[in-house]
Amino acid sequence: GNAIAADAGGGRAQSRQFAYDGVLGPEATQGDLFDTAGAALIEDVMAGFNGCLLAYGQTGSGKTHSLLAPAADSEKPDSAGVVPRALRELFRRISES
Repeated sequence: GNAIAADAGGGRAQSRQFAYDGVLGPEATQGDLFDTAGAALIEDVMAGFNGCLLAYGQTGSGKTHSLLAPAADSEKPDSAGVVPRALRELFRRISES
């Protein structure tokens, strides 16, 4: 993975290091997010492991939209969030097994 060091702020001299697997820019689509974070989770769930996807960030940064945006509509065909995509993929795989 990758890591970034951040100053704790507030005049404190302590810095912290955070690990992450990747970064998606503002041009990323809901599909890009699912391909990056959700698809591997479905693989693990289908292999019998528990799965969890956590969205963390500042208020108003788009966590709910990224996770729960409703299934695609006619105006935005690729707008479905990670959860609807994951459920669709999970049930597709179950029906094929």
